[in-house]
Amino acid sequence: MANNDTATSGCTAPEDAVLRRCEAPPHTLLSLHLDVTESLQCILDDVYTGESGENPELSRNGKANDASTSRLGVMLSPKPECPSRTGRAGEFNPPVRPSSSRLGDLPLMKPLLSLKPTLFGLLTLLSAPALWADIRVTDDVGETLVLEQPAQRIVSLVPHATEMLFEIGAGDLILATVDYADYPEAAKALPRVGDYNSLNLEAILALEPDLLIAFTSGANRAQVNRLQALGYPVFTSDPQTFDEIERTLRQFGELTGRQRNADSVADAFKADIGHLAERYGEKRPLSVFYQVWHDPLITLNGETFISKVLEVCGGVNVFADLPAPSPQVSLEAVIDKNPEVIVTGPSDSGEASNWQQWPQLRAVANDALIETDPDTLHRPVPGLVTGATALCEAMDRVREQH
Repeated sequence: MANNDTATSGCTAPEDAVLRRCEAPPHTLLSLHLDVTESLQCILDDVYTGESGENPELSRNGKANDASTSRLGVMLSPKPECPSRTGRAGEFNPPVRPSSSRLGDLPLMKPLLSLKPTLFGLLTLLSAPALWADIRVTDDVGETLVLEQPAQRIVSLVPHATEMLFEIGAGDLILATVDYADYPEAAKALPRVGDYNSLNLEAILALEPDLLIAFTSGANRAQVNRLQALGYPVFTSDPQTFDEIERTLRQFGELTGRQRNADSVADAFKADIGHLAERYGEKRPLSVFYQVWHDPLITLNGETFISKVLEVCGGVNVFADLPAPSPQVSLEAVIDKNPEVIVTGPSDSGEASNWQQWPQLRAVANDALIETDPDTLHRPVPGLVTGATALCEAMDRVREQH
């Protein structure tokens, strides 16, 4: 948000709305555009019509006299009444133009005069509002976010968004983030403004962000909604498929003006996942129980990106059909499913060893307890490829042994 009086009280002149982020009525901006367009047309008319005002290629009613204008791909509008060069304070007043005879005498102007229709067409296009188009993206809850320009002051309220922004070269635009946003190393140095449960609204307001990136749910969502109600732009992010991860990377590129970098990262991610699917996706399927937490037992359904990783590795999620994304399940339900593979957290968590007391399970009997690094598997980011590759390789070793 702007930190000047104009931003809160309104624009003092039409051009303020272009040069600064202040609240100008829409009709003021339209008036500014029309003034600029008409002034350009008047100036160009003097440049290539001469003192008589007669344009050999455009009659007074605005119709072309020959086919030359059709080659431009633009329609020249009728000649406007040229505005006075003196006006009220705050109006757009173009400088007084030199006489056309003097312009024609300048050596530099002679080649320009030979390109008169093209020159006029280009300037008309450059003054068109379409070239000032807003940035429009639709987030993961279906809301369309509109920014007048790429974001420069971002507060990232979800760890995966922080990591993605660094991945596309936009980490320098992040003012603050939340707890557990710890990758890459540079992210650890960012100020913290809360966590999944609550946010420090005062700290966020003091930063005057022009973009907030938030999660779809969580205890802090009510606070996010309050910030949105105050007028802060909010992009809600919760990618759950490979396509959605790729799309989010590209959207972050649009929102930050780092589109080329974002496209490169998204293309690489798509290619890497494709290679894994080609290598492992058609191998003998293995039934898998993916354990997110041990007490109580928490797993994931088939709509989550981690379950999509299992599919890429040739695995079948035994709880894919449950309605909740992260459902709690009973020990009896796992025993009943009797999976061939059980995936748990890292070895120092002790989660894998807990299953040894149930030797009747195929995963235990075949020593198919796979330990993973949640830092590389539990975030929908390009780094997911690293965790997915390790999991695919581990599952393939199970196939080879049994």
